[in-house]
Amino acid sequence: MAKGKEKKKEGNKKAKKAKPVMRPPPDPLSSAALENGYHMSFNAAIFLKSRGFPWPFDKPQKGSKK
Repeated sequence: MAKGKEKKKEGNKKAKKAKPVMRPPPDPLSSAALENGYHMSFNAAIFLKSRGFPWPFDKPQKGSKK
């Protein structure tokens, strides 16, 4: 190639977007989730509450009224 002449790259082409992979919703009671919760939670009530299952014997929190 001669000096000053360079091959032009085509930059106007649209990039193809990858299709999002549809995954099933995560299972909160899978073995990996249970092991993770075991290390994060102090007891069963906290574990179930963090996973979206309310503890039936949990007392409602009383707010301080001033």
